[in-house]
Amino acid sequence: MKPQNDLPDGAPEDVPADLLSEALSRHAEGDLEQAAPLYERVLRVDPSHADALYHLGKLELSRETAAGGADRRRRAAQGRPEAAEVQLNLGIACKRLSQWGDAAQAFERALRVDPTSAPTYFELGDLSQTLGRIDAAIDFYLRTINLDAHHIESFRRLGELLYARGNWVGAENCFARIVDSGALNGDVDALLGLLSKLGITLIRQNKLDGAEAVFRKILAIAPAIGEIHANLAYIYELQGRLKDALASGLRAIELAPEYPEGHNNLGIVYRALHQLDDACRCFERAVALKPDFPLAHFNRGAVELLRGNYAAGWRG
Repeated sequence: MKPQNDLPDGAPEDVPADLLSEALSRHAEGDLEQAAPLYERVLRVDPSHADALYHLGKLELSRETAAGGADRRRRAAQGRPEAAEVQLNLGIACKRLSQWGDAAQAFERALRVDPTSAPTYFELGDLSQTLGRIDAAIDFYLRTINLDAHHIESFRRLGELLYARGNWVGAENCFARIVDSGALNGDVDALLGLLSKLGITLIRQNKLDGAEAVFRKILAIAPAIGEIHANLAYIYELQGRLKDALASGLRAIELAPEYPEGHNNLGIVYRALHQLDDACRCFERAVALKPDFPLAHFNRGAVELLRGNYAAGWRG
């Protein structure tokens, strides 16, 4: 039987379960305009009806009426303190309102009811990260993935935090897990960005063959990214493959002429080839593009010394 939009005038309002069933049906169909007044009718009959409070709060949050949604969820949580999901969603609502303390308390109540709730640990990680408590955020994201090995967003967040801290092994593991999962296959930009960071983590660990393979994978998708060619030039120079390094370095500055790291890496290749004038020009260009570039300053000074320009060399 097709649900009605509302009860007919004069219908008894002493059966909130019927009203709630209709509201839930409308809500599930995405008909929020019809669902909201039905939840409200339930609450007129029973103002403390926890299910109606919870679902109306959820609806209001989805409509970006966060304050109303948080209030409904708070009342629902008071009526159902034993329901972990209700406490979790109250915490999410409070977090959206920047009510950090209330959010943390709600998440803690959720964990007391269900200490194996991966979504709750994730929300605590997000809250901790928002507040700049990075050690706590890392711990909560680790707990999340220990409970749910498929929680890709936790792997991404954890990888980014470890990457920022120079924990290359941990970051590599997180990024590789995401790539292997295929979760980003439908988002090319996100996939390329993640692969680029994965390649950097491999370089930092001197896993040059692995890094080359990652950067080649990027170029197979998007061949005209100058920064990736610059990374390959850096790898090839370290491996002594100077012909390949020169080709990649030239391609890098052709595609990204304003990328200072590309000029610096090409300069390193020219220095290895003993083409010191070309190397110096590259380092000068890198410094011009990025005056606060200590490595390029150092490289320029080193080349000037090799050229016999000692005064310029000591200046950098």
